[in-house]
Amino acid sequence: MSGPFDSFREDGSELSSERFEKISHSSACTLVRTEIKSDEQRLDFRQTLDQLAPAARRAYASARDWIRKRHLEGIILFNGRMDVTRGILEAAIDAAIPVVTVERTWFSDGLLLIPNDGPLALTQHHELNKKYREYPLTRHQALLVARRIASRFLQTNLTEWRSYNRNAQQVSWPASPDGRKVLILPSSRNEVEGHSDWQTGWATFGDGIDSVLTHLNISRSSVVLRCHPNWAERIGQRMGELSEAHYLEWGQRNNVNVIRSADKSSSLSLMADADVVIVNGGSAVFEAGALGKPCITLSPATYSKAGNCAEVYSNDMLSNCETVLSLSAKDIVKRTLRAGYTHNYRHSQFTRYVRAISPTRFVYYEGGSAKRIIDLLRSGQLQPDDATVAADMAGEDEICEMILAKDWKEIGSLVPDEPALMQRRIQRLPALRWVDRVRDLMPRGDI
Repeated sequence: MSGPFDSFREDGSELSSERFEKISHSSACTLVRTEIKSDEQRLDFRQTLDQLAPAARRAYASARDWIRKRHLEGIILFNGRMDVTRGILEAAIDAAIPVVTVERTWFSDGLLLIPNDGPLALTQHHELNKKYREYPLTRHQALLVARRIASRFLQTNLTEWRSYNRNAQQVSWPASPDGRKVLILPSSRNEVEGHSDWQTGWATFGDGIDSVLTHLNISRSSVVLRCHPNWAERIGQRMGELSEAHYLEWGQRNNVNVIRSADKSSSLSLMADADVVIVNGGSAVFEAGALGKPCITLSPATYSKAGNCAEVYSNDMLSNCETVLSLSAKDIVKRTLRAGYTHNYRHSQFTRYVRAISPTRFVYYEGGSAKRIIDLLRSGQLQPDDATVAADMAGEDEICEMILAKDWKEIGSLVPDEPALMQRRIQRLPALRWVDRVRDLMPRGDI
């Protein structure tokens, strides 16, 4: 090798084409914005997969070559989900060397570090949630999460990759008020499609919704399905018409009131009126949970082992509905706060030292140690970024009462007491800084 950089090989691995179609599967689902398995039979999906697989093959073959020639003992890799980066991840796994993938976090503070898998992996989320779900938060910890949730209600969540339903209109419950009012908030599944951690027993989520409604003896006339606002937005070359069409068809077949994705009706006002909220792994459980609403998730998710919602991934799990329905509003708020803290400040790493000021810009502080990443490479086990717990529930109870009172502005105005850290100046190479300047001129989120 002549220098510190390697380029992709033109010739690819001798592994089967099916292997590289699998590696490229998540990218193709994202680009086409598939919703159900039958969407993968579409011509545009197959064409997209055929276009992506050769690059994944070259990435895999090149990475195996780098690992062998440079005697690599570990790899730190961006993303690890999309075709090319997934090819490198698979090469490291096949070569039996440790790899840590890195991504932006939900609210952008800290780093999402995953050992030996891509950013969709749920194993470490589940382990941390099960470990900490019964421990109370300190006032400081509860406030950190409460401010994040309040920013969604106030629409000041400017560091999230996307912010939905902005300038929404308050609406009254649009369906019959007879019986228990159920709000269904499906989210797109294309990004997680194919990852084993997100699999369920439902052929489609429409089947799961049917089973839950029947189990709870819910009249379809009191049900509202709110299509995700994301489906009315263009991502890359596609709108979310496949997802919307699937749920519109389900709603028509079941005589359920369906609100279209482009509609300006406030999802938050619908949550406030609902008695039960059903999701399929989406983050709306945090707003619904802050409102004290019992939530049912039809899919595993980053929070699904935190006890803040019922896990119902098949007909065998329907009895879990009763467990969450028996919780008080305060218990749901507490569990939501703990789930949020574990997600944002235990699972996310370096949260004190990497802080977001926009979806794409960060400030950095002295004090973080690379030993945390080295230990992660060696052990393959994520350690909590913050392992502290409260000695009692006093601080957590105080913040819970503010949330139950919906004092969002007051919560947002409270400033957590945190030690001052020295800022460290980190910049891209000069030749790459134009990327940030151009990106700042574009809309938030994917393009």
